[in-house]
Amino acid sequence: MIRFSVWRGEPTVGLTLSTGERYMYQRSGKAALAALILLIAGTAFAQTRTVEEIVARVNAEIILKSELDRAKERLRGDLAGAPPRGQGFQGAQLEQAFAEQSKNSLRDLIDQTLLLQKAKEMDLNAELEVVKTMERMRQENNIPSTEQLEQEIIKQLGNIDEFKQEIRTRYLTGQVLGREVYNKVVITMEELRKYY
Repeated sequence: MIRFSVWRGEPTVGLTLSTGERYMYQRSGKAALAALILLIAGTAFAQTRTVEEIVARVNAEIILKSELDRAKERLRGDLAGAPPRGQGFQGAQLEQAFAEQSKNSLRDLIDQTLLLQKAKEMDLNAELEVVKTMERMRQENNIPSTEQLEQEIIKQLGNIDEFKQEIRTRYLTGQVLGREVYNKVVITMEELRKYY
């Protein structure tokens, strides 16, 4: 029932509820309160449970922040490492070189992902190259067995699977570039003479 009244000289509209209507509103109020509590609790839970951040999407694949962070760590290691594998930078020189080169880390990961997708499309396989590279490393370092080589890699790098994946990635990207880019570049003798 709606009732009209005047309070302090101003008209007001009030709503008078029956007992059944009051019960219904109390019950729906409790349900709304419960829903609000669940929403707040769910939001708090979701905030504490961020699994991984996506930094880029390349066709059907994604690049995660952890992958970008690992690429930057490898870059820093390459810059700080001793020659011939590393640059040997230290201190401010290392920080400056890292700041300049790390700007390209995401772009490099995107390029690498595109090349690996092309390698998959071309049906290229790198497993034989992984075996050959491991065997060559074993012989060059005079290590008696592949198992001992793997233990040494784990001791130095922490993860044999990441090491093997790095071999696959380098091989496959090199193959795609060789077949799709380098083989299509034609330089004539006249162009060579002009250049030199």
